[in-house]
Amino acid sequence: MFGHQGFRVSGLLGTGILTISCTGSSFVQTPEWLFLTHSLMYGFGSSLIYMASSLVIGDYFQKDHKYHVLATSILLCGYPIGLYMYMPV
Repeated sequence: MFGHQGFRVSGLLGTGILTISCTGSSFVQTPEWLFLTHSLMYGFGSSLIYMASSLVIGDYFQKDHKYHVLATSILLCGYPIGLYMYMPV
């Protein structure tokens, strides 16, 4: 629908949803609203960002590109490694 601008729109929309989710979940006091703000909204926003980045890598690194596997692996390993590093913080 948006063409190549769709990646940018999706990434920015996901970032906005993540910002609202994290800010909103810091103010709630009941578990029901925390489930709505942190679980549902955060999951939706992070899915938008993750899918946009994976589609960009799929478009830029075609299957016959020599760094296709490396780029896809970095994308797939980046999120768990970031979680592992920042969880103690």
